[in-house]
Amino acid sequence: MQTYDCGPVRPHEYSFREGTMRLFEQNPDLNYYSQLFPEPDVNMMGPGLLGMDAAGYRLMPNKHILFAVGVPDEKYIPSAWDPKTCQLHTSAGTPLGASWMMKHVLEKLGYTYEIVFFDSNLTYHHDCLMMNMKEGVCGLPDDGKWGHWGGLPNCLKDWEIVAIPPHEIGYGVANAAAIGDGRVICEAKATGTHENMYKAGIDPIPLPYDKLWDAYGSGMECSDDPISRWDDGNEPPSVEGMQPFTAH
Repeated sequence: MQTYDCGPVRPHEYSFREGTMRLFEQNPDLNYYSQLFPEPDVNMMGPGLLGMDAAGYRLMPNKHILFAVGVPDEKYIPSAWDPKTCQLHTSAGTPLGASWMMKHVLEKLGYTYEIVFFDSNLTYHHDCLMMNMKEGVCGLPDDGKWGHWGGLPNCLKDWEIVAIPPHEIGYGVANAAAIGDGRVICEAKATGTHENMYKAGIDPIPLPYDKLWDAYGSGMECSDDPISRWDDGNEPPSVEGMQPFTAH
């Protein structure tokens, strides 16, 4: 599934076209779908602006997708579903395009989904609110509602939630890079979050990132480029067995 990020500084298809061609060359049975740009908000035309870009989404276990839209108060949720008012109060995208993408493509492939609304007073994007740690464990702001209007998303209700002090969400700690085996690279000054991670058996790897966060509002997850590749879904091949490609 090919999706685009909105905004004039975001990557576009031609920047990774060689990698896309390798997918076709090495996977003769590949099914390839391309979502309209910009996505998932099909109501917005043009390259997009900060605050009007794609709703955040997470691929969860069992082919489930969590879409999240930020609004400053739950009273604005109805307006987010209205094409005429959908961008007046949302901090990131709208739920309309997410529904479109599921209906026309992903539901037919066996995916399920849910759309939730988070408190944009805490942060602007869901990837700055939900801290990836490992499957079954994530971090969320300890504000009495786990940062979401209406409480936890259904797909997280059986997960272990590591409490993040709300003021440390403002440090960008949730926008972290999970690197496997319960290790997470995250903002160094968020010591309260680190302590709670240790209690949950998660190993924080502190890294000073506050200058970049303050300048751009993007943390480590927004800056990294994780790539996973395997042949059959079982054991990933060794590094020596991978076929590298050169990006231009």
